[in-house]
Order: sequence, then structure tokens, then C-alpha cells
Amino acid sequence: MTRQLRPPSNSSRGPCTFAVSRAGLRIRGRIEAPAEAFVGLVYSNPPGGVKHCLNTKIARCELEVTDRITGAQETLLAEHRALFEILTDDRDHGIPIRA
Repeated sequence: MTRQLRPPSNSSRGPCTFAVSRAGLRIRGRIEAPAEAFVGLVYSNPPGGVKHCLNTKIARCELEVTDRITGAQETLLAEHRALFEILTDDRDHGIPIRA
């Protein structure tokens, strides 16, 4: 079963940094893309209202995975191939809405 991680982040458009600790592992990450890599879409929120969905499939993502027991660490990098999606009420994000 795939589970989606939703750690608190610091992003209104990016870059987004996050950290999650679970079962002896710590994961720190950063995902980002330039404004021109995003497409903006209107999203009808099921509970009501309308949000803007800012989406790119060519973001840069770097993850630092640490085994908290052994201290072993590995860095994973995806350049120009990570999905980054932001759902926002912000209307001043600067991304043109296409649909």
C-alpha cells in the first residue's frame, strides 16, 4: 500500500522544505521549480470554494535519508523529473491559470 506523506511545509509556491521522522528514519527534503515550469489550474474544492492548483512535473527534488540508529546517510536527487503540486487560496502566486 502506498501512503502519501504530508509533512508541514513552508511553501506558498516554492521552494518547499520538509522533514519527517518515522521508525528509525529521518527524511529531509527540498523540492523546487522555477515559475515558468508550473501550470495553473482552477480546482473546485469538494468542501466548497475554488482553489488554484499549481502543478509541475519537472521540479528538482533532493532527499536526505538518515538511519537514526546507525547514522548511515544517503542523498537522493531527481533533476527535472519530480512532480510538485500546490493547492492554494493565494491569488498573487504569479502563475497563469490555464484551465
